[in-house]
Amino acid sequence: MRMTRSFGWILAATVAAGLLAGCAEVAIRSAPAKQPRASQSDLAQNATRAFWENFYEARYENIPQVQMLLTAAYLENPNDPRLALLLAHTHLWKVSERARLSPVPPEITDHLILAERYFAEARQLAPDDDRIPGWLGSVKLALGTIHRDERVTREGYFMVKEAAAAYPQFNDFT
Repeated sequence: MRMTRSFGWILAATVAAGLLAGCAEVAIRSAPAKQPRASQSDLAQNATRAFWENFYEARYENIPQVQMLLTAAYLENPNDPRLALLLAHTHLWKVSERARLSPVPPEITDHLILAERYFAEARQLAPDDDRIPGWLGSVKLALGTIHRDERVTREGYFMVKEAAAAYPQFNDFT
């Protein structure tokens, strides 16, 4: 009799856990997707201008200030694909020109993780921008190599290949 009661409780707990997991799955899958919305605020315009001015002038040392402005603008409107894209590029730029640093700190690779996050966000908000998968795939390739994660490396490789097929004029270069 005790064995049957114990089994009953175990079965009930298993069913309840399954139902909760199912509810979570349904809740997550039914959540609305973020919708793109361009920002017209002074902060967004200043952050965008700061990015381009510093990038064109190759002012690598100003990246922290540019990231601060872009992050503030992004937090003001996390639905702006342009802000997400520029923020991703500041993190990629920080890694790309790391040779300017002496010594190069090991945590420089953390910028790739942030670049991946913001490129993925930009891709979600601007799915028709065929440049983004090239950048995102390249970052995934780098992260997979650094972390010795073959799955991520392959994901990045095939993302870059698909990006090149979709927009060869741009992504063959990327």
